[in-house]
Amino acid sequence: MHLLRHVVLLSGLVLQSDPPQSAQGADTPEAAIDGLQKALRKKDWDALYDLLAPSERQRMERDLKERKLPDATGAAKLLGLSEKDLVKLSAKEFYVALTKKMDQEDPGTFEAVSKAGLKKKEREGEDWLFESDEESRQGELRVTRHILIFATRENGQWYVNLNKGFERTSAEENVVANLLSLSTAEADFRAADRDGDGKMNFWVADVRGLYSTKGRNGDPIRLIEKELAAADGAPSTLSPELPELKAQPRAGYLFASVRKIQRRQEMVSLDEGSGRNLTRFAFVAYPGTYGHSSKWTFLIDDQNTIWRKDTRGRLPDFLPEDPLKNGWVLVQSAARK
Repeated sequence: MHLLRHVVLLSGLVLQSDPPQSAQGADTPEAAIDGLQKALRKKDWDALYDLLAPSERQRMERDLKERKLPDATGAAKLLGLSEKDLVKLSAKEFYVALTKKMDQEDPGTFEAVSKAGLKKKEREGEDWLFESDEESRQGELRVTRHILIFATRENGQWYVNLNKGFERTSAEENVVANLLSLSTAEADFRAADRDGDGKMNFWVADVRGLYSTKGRNGDPIRLIEKELAAADGAPSTLSPELPELKAQPRAGYLFASVRKIQRRQEMVSLDEGSGRNLTRFAFVAYPGTYGHSSKWTFLIDDQNTIWRKDTRGRLPDFLPEDPLKNGWVLVQSAARK
């Protein structure tokens, strides 16, 4: 969903100061989502623009008037225009040109949204959330695209709010990236024997220790960013506290090491001694405030398989033997032939 997000962001940044054209809404939220998917299937970018809510168009207009152009250079380069010519475009001209360019570079993004089995899930104020999980392969990875689209009601009509869905999926993508960075740090910790104990093992006591644990030279190993280390929701006494680590969520999420693993229906501690394990590790990421940035809790294991589940904001205390049977939804895994 990266390219769709780029369209949403840039479309709100570089627009003419003309009054927005009247938006063409739908009579129901389902009709608005159906119109979105039809426009994407037909590659009818004008129709896609017409489905944007009036408030989104006004936001675009305001951003131009206030000269909020943080990525004007990138947009101009993408479209093959100078920045001077870029700002001469009308809102619709810019949005259509950018969307068309994005589709040419990565047609799979819009195609996935157009074919998604979007289902009406829950109401948030005047908005309805439509959601779908679409499985696909990206090289050697089996990936589940989590697609979120909001239908919003304004002036008695229904439109699509792409920006709100972007904010949610962006938070989720950041979580996945952070979990993968923890996995990379674990591989480094084990292969390079970063703690100098003479053993090839993983650090499983907490998240913070991948930053603050002392290496052979007595300095912190700093295998992860300090902002990620500071977002440890369950730090262990085995990892040193450091003044630079001010405890706070990262992009709305807290992270923690999973303490137990399910094996043949029994719970086994991952800590085989001194916060280490020779072969296994697992981490979770959960919302700092449930329902604010997201409702999902994410889980990664030592095979780089990532799962998602609504735990109502509670911290899972074990890695299930079969996550699917335990209610987890696959986000990403190595593709099996």
